[in-house]
Amino acid sequence: MYRFLQSLLTLVLCLVSSSLAADWPTYLHNNARDGGTVEALPRGLAPAWVYSTPAAPELAFSGPRLDPIEGKVMRHRVAFDR
Repeated sequence: MYRFLQSLLTLVLCLVSSSLAADWPTYLHNNARDGGTVEALPRGLAPAWVYSTPAAPELAFSGPRLDPIEGKVMRHRVAFDR
């Protein structure tokens, strides 16, 4: 009897949790990865805080190597930190 109630409770919890997550079922909302929602934002939005860095940003990675590697000239492969 205890095993049956435990299984029933687990099943109910799984069903309830899946029904609560139905509005955002996958990463970025849907299979197209749109990342959008139909919810409306309030009209009076304003910044809550602003952060100013004490130093200017610097690139995390330097450019490509100047000398070839195994006879191949390397291009800049990490360009996402600009």
